[in-house]
Amino acid sequence: MRKALALSMVLLLVPALASAQSFGKNKVQYQSKDWQYIQTQHFDIYFYQGGEAAANFTAAVAESSVTALKRTFKFELLARIPFLIYNSHNDFEETNVSPEIQEESVGGFTEFFKSRIVVPYEGSNEQFRHVLHHELTHAFMLQFFYGAGPGAILRGITAFQTPGWLTEGLAEYESMHWDADADNLIRDAVLNNYIPPIDQLYGFFAYKGGQNLLYWMERRYGRAKVTEFLQELRSSRNLNGTFQRALGENTEKISEQWHDWLKQWYWPEITKREAPTAFATAFTDHRKTSNFINNSPALSPDGSRLAYLSDRSGLFDIYLLNAVDGRNLGRLVHGQKQSGLEELKWLRPGISWAPDNNRLVFAAKSGWQDVLHIVDVKRRKIIRTYRPGFEGIWSPVWSPDGKTIAFSAMKNTQTDLYSLDTESENLTQLTNDAFSDFEPSWTPDGKALAFASDRQTAVDTSQAPIWLRDYRNSSIYLMQMADKSLRRLTEPSENANTPEFYHSPDTLLFLSQKNGISNVYLQVLPTGEQFPLTNLLVGAEQLSISDGGQRLAFTAFYRGGYDVYLWRSPLANLGKYQQLELTDAKKYEQLPTDEFDAPKLAHMSDSETEGRLYNNFIFDRDFSRGTLNLASGTVTNGMVNGRDMLAPQNNLAADGSFKVKNYRPKFSIDYVGAVSGYDPFFGLQGLGQLYLSDLTGNHQIG
Repeated sequence: MRKALALSMVLLLVPALASAQSFGKNKVQYQSKDWQYIQTQHFDIYFYQGGEAAANFTAAVAESSVTALKRTFKFELLARIPFLIYNSHNDFEETNVSPEIQEESVGGFTEFFKSRIVVPYEGSNEQFRHVLHHELTHAFMLQFFYGAGPGAILRGITAFQTPGWLTEGLAEYESMHWDADADNLIRDAVLNNYIPPIDQLYGFFAYKGGQNLLYWMERRYGRAKVTEFLQELRSSRNLNGTFQRALGENTEKISEQWHDWLKQWYWPEITKREAPTAFATAFTDHRKTSNFINNSPALSPDGSRLAYLSDRSGLFDIYLLNAVDGRNLGRLVHGQKQSGLEELKWLRPGISWAPDNNRLVFAAKSGWQDVLHIVDVKRRKIIRTYRPGFEGIWSPVWSPDGKTIAFSAMKNTQTDLYSLDTESENLTQLTNDAFSDFEPSWTPDGKALAFASDRQTAVDTSQAPIWLRDYRNSSIYLMQMADKSLRRLTEPSENANTPEFYHSPDTLLFLSQKNGISNVYLQVLPTGEQFPLTNLLVGAEQLSISDGGQRLAFTAFYRGGYDVYLWRSPLANLGKYQQLELTDAKKYEQLPTDEFDAPKLAHMSDSETEGRLYNNFIFDRDFSRGTLNLASGTVTNGMVNGRDMLAPQNNLAADGSFKVKNYRPKFSIDYVGAVSGYDPFFGLQGLGQLYLSDLTGNHQIG
């Protein structure tokens, strides 16, 4: 018995020991964190040095989001929910709340046992809002379906588990409603015949397929039907029965109806728009290489070569192509195999060539910070690394004279533009505010810099915090390097990004989702005239243009994966399209509140037509009406059915701001287990195991 017990303990330890032996699997704590927290009506929000602004942002978004969730679920929270906010994804990867390594693609998670929400700030205000609302939906669902406390959750999950498509799809539906990116993915799946039935919505289909299924439910029956579905599932704990009672058919029939609607919705698009292969050449093929991501194209200034990022080896590497004939010129950088290349920023990538057509710059994770690497293409070697000390770096771009690199970087949850002198390594901060600034692009003469930002005006002297602003869409701005003055080039409603100058400082290419699909537009800066150059079936991303403007590279998600496309003579389409037709989803989004298409919106009640509008605003209706008052970082404790069961005591300072309190570890149970057995010689024996940890996971007893 003793030998068997000892062997079992060794076997339990082997996977953990083995996982710690390969590179990148160890959790390294680079810097100590002094945790503090603030308290709102429903939430305890934990942060550390440099993260107070993100904590206040979280307070506003969480209280607004929970109001919308209460309306959907018709349910009040039973217990307070803790948030742990990390200043960057690099810091987030050190978290001890979960034993797993948090990969670059993980934007946050909700730990079910203690109902902890763990989220990093990653530079974008809108992305942060989305993830906060998404994860809060998970925590809300736990209390709705199972109750509060570890015991209730364990008993509930043991008896019934919500399907993945509902768990993730509802979180996307609540946080994004129906957005252009989701529309793009589902459109491609329907038109290329790989949309799965309801019972096979796994992987990213659990997110976007589930999101669309709930959106379909709203479009067909009204938003109240989503609430009815959730209430029925909570009562019956039977998915097939819930579909039968709430929608009148079983799961299989509902799946068929959903698929029929998708075909009616998307198939007409084939005759209205063009696939990327209609005018551009696919220089990668994810189906042949059996991978998923080929992105971040970067054309050399002379247009002869193209560098790009790919996961074709199982890890992310940088590859090189001949941009004339598409020949593969091999791998330039082996990523994720050494400490200076832990991550290559594939979610927000950027590769840029120097004017000499031989050097490349790209950003990568290296320990606690992000760095800039310079690659000599001929030698296929990293020849220099800049370590400016930022928690995040994105979209580096070389100046036309080769002396400066501009990039977007984050420090203390603030994302600004910077420029780096490549010789002296002197750093210049170009913007300094709460707005998210990304994707810088030099004018051909190097006198100005275009970039994408969620700021609404070029000059903003208001002191209102970012959470009271409309940061959902981005616009293109132009900064004059001489005096740092700003000029807005596009309207916020256009949701424009990825600026690239075409041959002169007066002609700009950019991407915009103004019709519901990300298309390439040309704008003449002196007049402000805009011309669509594409009418895509699936959206374009990440433009790169050669100096002469004869070649334009971009990324598109098509036929189930991301590939790099090369478009020769992009201005050949100038004048071909006058105005692009809106997608069906875009038309629905723009419907007036008192005017609905009855066949499409059958049975939508007045209350639910009102509810549909909440997704177009940063905050819920109650927030805008003053139920929540966070204009100066404060919260007014509300009442729940005449009583306030969750509101904390003594959470506000005399000036109305949140009191910042020091964190003190409090232990709670993670695991309790026991085994017993009988040995003829030693008699009855047993082993008990008890593991406890604090909220952060940094203090453990076991």
